[in-house]
Amino acid sequence: MRTLLVINVLVLMGGLFTPTQAATINVKTDRNPVSLNESFQIIFEAEGDLDGDPDFSPLENDFQVLSTVQSSNFSVVNGRISSSKRWTITAMANTDGNIAIPSIAFGQDNSPVMNLEVRGNNTGSSNSQVQNDIFLEASATPLNPYVQSQVIYTLKLYRSVAIAKASLAEPEIITGNAVLERIDDDKSYETTINGRNYHVIERNYSVYPQSSGEVSIAPINFMGQITRSRFGVDPFGAPPRTVVRRSQGINLNVQPIPASFSGNHWLPAENLNLAEEWSGDPMTLRVGEPITRTLILTARGLISSQLPELPDWSVGDLKFYPDRPQLDDEKSDAGISSIRREQAAIIPNQPGSYVLPEIAIPWWNTLTDQLETAIVPERIIRVLPATGADTGQPEITTLVAPVQPLLNGPAEDEVEITLTETPPVTDESQPEIWKWSTLLFVMIWIITLVAWWHKSGRSNARFSA
Repeated sequence: MRTLLVINVLVLMGGLFTPTQAATINVKTDRNPVSLNESFQIIFEAEGDLDGDPDFSPLENDFQVLSTVQSSNFSVVNGRISSSKRWTITAMANTDGNIAIPSIAFGQDNSPVMNLEVRGNNTGSSNSQVQNDIFLEASATPLNPYVQSQVIYTLKLYRSVAIAKASLAEPEIITGNAVLERIDDDKSYETTINGRNYHVIERNYSVYPQSSGEVSIAPINFMGQITRSRFGVDPFGAPPRTVVRRSQGINLNVQPIPASFSGNHWLPAENLNLAEEWSGDPMTLRVGEPITRTLILTARGLISSQLPELPDWSVGDLKFYPDRPQLDDEKSDAGISSIRREQAAIIPNQPGSYVLPEIAIPWWNTLTDQLETAIVPERIIRVLPATGADTGQPEITTLVAPVQPLLNGPAEDEVEITLTETPPVTDESQPEIWKWSTLLFVMIWIITLVAWWHKSGRSNARFSA
């Protein structure tokens, strides 16, 4: 009995230490065919003892490798130990057509080659794309812009499922020279396509090509996980599926400055306007009193750094005190609008009339594709003398009635008298009153003098006696 027990233990131990079998490597995909600009999974499964770690670099020739996840499994069945490993690679094809998934080396072991069909599509317009749970749509307007003009680049993410751990790449210029700027926050709204409801996230950018020729914007990648609930947890415990979507690339054919443009500064805009503002009435200025003139240049489709300095409009005998220009940019989903304000204080030092010259800014209308000019017409301002100064009142010419001679002499001719001020108005009865008052005063004075003399004479006589 003891001998039989020992034999059974030895047999069992021998089974446990039986060498594992040689490695077997298989390759498959989660679906075949796949669509261009959509992610899929390449799964490598190996059973047995591998000779080395895998080298997945050959995949990068035809695919974009997005992520790699490795898992292992060990089991004992009927005294035999079995092991398996799995590599799940999320990838996206670079081109459409029939593509071979190359053999991958695991040390001395190699995986088999697998053929994969990649179908092309036009994002946002093909029926197959609309049937997807998630897809991207990229567009640009216009596709044939002028150099340094604004192009609106719009990216839309459509989804009909809940997602988690989502990321959306930023656009990148891969050919040519251009300035790219985000112009608004994400916009979120709902839409229906072929009876299917989609949640849309929209982003807008302004692109300013800096040289003529071709400018290319790279495709945009989206990566996220599709979940079965809004909380990102599957109620049945199934793991979320990672997906990647890619938009199509955008190519711009940038046009040079038209030969018919004659301005000193190239200004391609959807609209451009030049206006003026005054702090007071320029027709009632006075010497020494300041007034402020503000010139405002606004443009839709240009950034403020593109707006030029306005021409000099100073005039002699008017003192100018300019301020520093003010530059502002306003962003919306329609693009960028810019404002340049130039302000100057004017202090006249001589009265008179002055002509401020016309200011003209040539620009190119990108909507009508023609030359236009923004104009502030010439302005006449009038300056009056300073308040309280000798104004030099105009002479007043008055015709006076003939003067009668006092001693019945020959009559004088009519005389034209020039006055510098209006003569005072007097009462015609005043000369007669003054005459009688004077006569009465003289008579009283004579009577008083005679009385005093008479009294003095009598006093002297008594003293003598």
